[in-house]
Amino acid sequence: MSLFRQRTAAYQLIDRAKALALAESWQDTALPAKQWKGVQASLDAMRTTGTRPADIETLVALLRTTKLTRGSLLEVGCSSGYMSELLDQAGFSFAYTGLDYSSAFIEFAQRQYPERSFVLGDATSLALQDRSFDLVLSGSCLLHILDYARAIQEAARVARRYVLFSKTPVLHLTDTIYTRKTAYDVPMFEIQFNESELVEHFRAAGLAVVGVRAHAQMVLRELPEPIIYKDYLCRVET
Repeated sequence: MSLFRQRTAAYQLIDRAKALALAESWQDTALPAKQWKGVQASLDAMRTTGTRPADIETLVALLRTTKLTRGSLLEVGCSSGYMSELLDQAGFSFAYTGLDYSSAFIEFAQRQYPERSFVLGDATSLALQDRSFDLVLSGSCLLHILDYARAIQEAARVARRYVLFSKTPVLHLTDTIYTRKTAYDVPMFEIQFNESELVEHFRAAGLAVVGVRAHAQMVLRELPEPIIYKDYLCRVET
């Protein structure tokens, strides 16, 4: 595990009801500017030296295994849209569309990247036609969605070839859990998934896992195992 980035944060175990009470946290209108400030160091390093953080390197490595360098890409949970710039820097030429359920994030992203397409939408009920994008990227998004099974189904429905779930925290010996943390001065929940359950949801949605890479771990003293952050590349089977 020494190759992984060790994450440290103040997480508190909670139940689903308490997670539900935090379900609208990402609608906070102050979040876009705060998150943008948080990603500036990574963006500046990329712009000046081409250096990318470990989680982005993991994502890029998996994307390259698809042999896709262009085509249409939908990012579900695009936040401030910075991933579109990272993908360009990595040599991809996707026709990018970013989707988020926060109008504040969509407006912010459009200001930062006026040449990109951004749309307001719900990951659990995408107002998009079946098989409308070559690739769907769920970027650090699934862990914030209570109805994650439905979000997986919707991502699979609108994808023609692949779905990539990035920065997904998983457990191997423990059932799926809910935790509370504060990010950007806003209390919010995260889901840490039992990996077997998660992979079964992929299968039920018609997705086959064809690539998995880990890039970080986090230790909570209440758990008998570390939480591992993984990216899952899935091929559309049905």
